Amino acid sequence: CVNPLGDVCTDAVPINPGGGPVNYQDPMIDLSRLTSTISYTSTICSGVGTSVGTLGPEKYYKVIIPPGGTMQAMVDSTSVEPFLILWSSCSTTNSCIAGDGTFNGNDAMLTYQNNSTVPDEVILIADTYDNNGTDINVSISVQ
Repeated sequence: CVNPLGDVCTDAVPINPGGGPVNYQDPMIDLSRLTSTISYTSTICSGVGTSVGTLGPEKYYKVIIPPGGTMQAMVDSTSVEPFLILWSSCSTTNSCIAGDGTFNGNDAMLTYQNNSTVPDEVILIADTYDNNGTDINVSISVQ
């Protein structure tokens, strides 16, 4: 069985590889095809609720944000509580930049500004708080 693109961090879905503006939609992601590869033992990331153990399945995106550019991401679902995490790399150790999803309903939104003078490559993770959901919808905008 071959894992779908974005199932693991090292095989993240590339977003904005040309560095220009983009609006990406990933609707109705079938969670049953994804695995849960992240295990948390304390606060996941600033802006995300505290949880212990392995959460639901997640999908990874590698996003390139141009100098001075902004990334806005949203995840929603009718079947599960989703959240977003932004990492600086695929390493879970000290790579968290930001997150959104403090048990606030069935959606999460995250905005990140690249204030540097060089393109910034980040890892966006659409994750879920449990394994009982069936689908999530992800949208990513880079300007």
